[in-house]
Amino acid sequence: MADGTLWTWTVQRFAPKSPPYVAPEGGFRPFALGYVELDGEGVRVAAVLDVPDLDDVHIGMRLSVKASAGVPRARPCPANPSATAAAEGPGGGTAARYEGAAAAPPPGLSPAPLIERVRQTPPGPVAS
Repeated sequence: MADGTLWTWTVQRFAPKSPPYVAPEGGFRPFALGYVELDGEGVRVAAVLDVPDLDDVHIGMRLSVKASAGVPRARPCPANPSATAAAEGPGGGTAARYEGAAAAPPPGLSPAPLIERVRQTPPGPVAS
């Protein structure tokens, strides 16, 4: 198991193609996926985010990543009980995460270098 910081994430709101996806008992439920930057390694790992509430997911949250059959799984670090509360900021709730300082990514997680690299990359051939 390794700890890291959530770099970016999204929510899968529809069932993936089957096969290879096998729906769990009770049917499909939306789930979060993200890239977790591992501490001290600079490596970003794609993982399913095992969180009780999708509204609690935010860039910069601390996660523990564990290898599993298939895609790695990540859950909030038990050593960081503020994994969700700190992101809510003053006033709390989802909206507070996207206003003012709460919206700024933690140091080292700026997407600016990636955006600049994408801008400088010449387009490749288009598949038909």
